Amino acid sequence: MLSPEQVARLAVPEPDRSAGSAGSAGPLTAEDRKLLAVLARDGRAPLAELAAATGWSQSTVRRRLAALRADGTLYFDVDQRQRIFGFTMTTVLWLSVPPSELAATGQALADHSEVAFACATTGPSNLMATVVCEDVSALYTYLTTRIAALPAVRHMETSPVIRRIKGPGPLPPTPHDPSRLPS
Repeated sequence: MLSPEQVARLAVPEPDRSAGSAGSAGPLTAEDRKLLAVLARDGRAPLAELAAATGWSQSTVRRRLAALRADGTLYFDVDQRQRIFGFTMTTVLWLSVPPSELAATGQALADHSEVAFACATTGPSNLMATVVCEDVSALYTYLTTRIAALPAVRHMETSPVIRRIKGPGPLPPTPHDPSRLPS
């Protein structure tokens, strides 16, 4: 269990989106894209490697990283194998709730410790969540107790994750890799 101080250190600060704020990073430059490409491959890349990729000094890289983080353009996320912690069951839930109950139900769902990710969507299922449980029995208990206790849920579908093929997101396109540029 993490201490409150550890939790606070892991929290993502809210970006400063106010017009003209001192933390505004401005538009991304070609050098920024090089910087982000290195970080996409290795989020722990040393300043020397980032400086070499951009042609900037290490102090310039440090300042630019701070600006990109301050305005929310850049953030760091941790991705780990749940099995290491004894959680073997990952399932995607597709829930249907009345639109008037979407925010409250979404927040209640997000407050569940089993929920790793939750978002509002469109279509027949308007709430989606990724749930991580110890095993099938724990998933069954979660679905039949905590999800069942959400009064606005009208319909639910579950999709167990059998095999994860790709991680959190796409790598940004780089000028040197035309196959990754949007068409």
